[in-house]
Amino acid sequence: MLPKLLCEELCSLNPLRDRLTFSVLWKLTPEGKILDEWFGRTIICSCVKLSYDHAQSMIECPEKVLSPEELPPISPQHTTEEIHWAVLNLHRIAKQLRKQRFIDGALRLDQLKLSFTLDKESGMPQGCYVYQYRDSNK
Repeated sequence: MLPKLLCEELCSLNPLRDRLTFSVLWKLTPEGKILDEWFGRTIICSCVKLSYDHAQSMIECPEKVLSPEELPPISPQHTTEEIHWAVLNLHRIAKQLRKQRFIDGALRLDQLKLSFTLDKESGMPQGCYVYQYRDSNK
């Protein structure tokens, strides 16, 4: 386990916080084919910190744009609609890339993830269940 300061602050893509990065920028076709690429040092600033549940609800109901009240705080430079369409576009490209990987012979290694329910007061395990992976987890 990494120290909390490192994993939750210094290395986390928290919204509205500049982060120094080494980036790869790709210009892609709608099918995910790379047309152009660039490698270099950049500064990125995340506009929102979505949960898997937020992203999954956008994937499952592509026609419904979530209201600002249904999402974590968003950068003032972006709208909920922009976030919505970005998630849907990334999901569409990811599906194409996964499909092509399997056509090209990639091996699928789906392993079950066991999760635990904890007592809120004592923190002790009360039970367990198999975590359901959804499209937003991929």
